Amino acid sequence: MKSRIKEITKPTSTKADEIVKEVNSVMLGWMNYFRHENAAETFYKVHIYAMDSIRKFIRRNQKESGYRRNVFTNKFVTDVLGLVKPLKIEYLRS
Repeated sequence: MKSRIKEITKPTSTKADEIVKEVNSVMLGWMNYFRHENAAETFYKVHIYAMDSIRKFIRRNQKESGYRRNVFTNKFVTDVLGLVKPLKIEYLRS
């Protein structure tokens, strides 16, 4: 999964919102496939990796140094750019 996100977020002239759409597509497919497993912690780790990769992509395209977490906050990446948040999986108990 991480290798696929890394491949998508390689430096290109593509806009950040298009990159986020592609990452979302991959993450949603992966989360849907593994939704029956107890993978909440893994979903969270992949989500953090995706956010950091998108920050790095934006930083590279703007030719700036550092992750700039103060500018590209988690809220910015998820709410403004639209990165999907990990699904909260709830199991019904009988």
